[in-house]
Amino acid sequence: VVLSIDLANESARRAFVRLGPEEVALLQSLIPWAERTAPRLAREFYDWQFTFPGTRAFFERRAATTGQGLEALRAALEAAHARYLVELFRGAAEGYGPAYLERRLSIGATHDRIDLPLKWYLGSYAEVERLIALALRGELKKPERRERALEAIRRVINLDMQAVVDAYLLSVFESIGLDLARLEVPRGADRTECMGAVKATYRGLVGELARGVQGLVASA
Repeated sequence: VVLSIDLANESARRAFVRLGPEEVALLQSLIPWAERTAPRLAREFYDWQFTFPGTRAFFERRAATTGQGLEALRAALEAAHARYLVELFRGAAEGYGPAYLERRLSIGATHDRIDLPLKWYLGSYAEVERLIALALRGELKKPERRERALEAIRRVINLDMQAVVDAYLLSVFESIGLDLARLEVPRGADRTECMGAVKATYRGLVGELARGVQGLVASA
């Protein structure tokens, strides 16, 4: 999925969720904590994912489809989630710039490819926040600093959710045959701001198909 992300429109995303230099500096100071804590949080996160009926059923289907054992799938998922948790903080070192956002976009495209329901993916962020909040109690003793850190984390998570949904949605459109690369993107914007044109193109294709079918029926 090509979203035409650049420094200008990516900066606008960060500014809109109020993810500024102060928040970035605070999260950067927590990178060592994240590196130490991520494996445990990933394990606890998947304890919940593999207990909840809806997500467990999805993982069981995924394991059967790929021929991978359920335990092997869980181990791979835990490792990937631990890397994500560290990335959530390490992204501060690069100011959560375009490269960070591009990595998040790839996750959205992957979730479209494996048909992961968005309700389970987006709903999982509540558990991510809950586990981080509990773990931070032992790291940041001052409630005010801890709350500032949690607020900064929520802003980064919001940025991540935007990217995943954007990539997921546009990947769906590409999967049904739309050539998004042909869309004209206004200066300073990205392709997510062209959804009106995407829908118009889709309606046009559906209309052409319907007319073609009608023509075949009429000539039969």
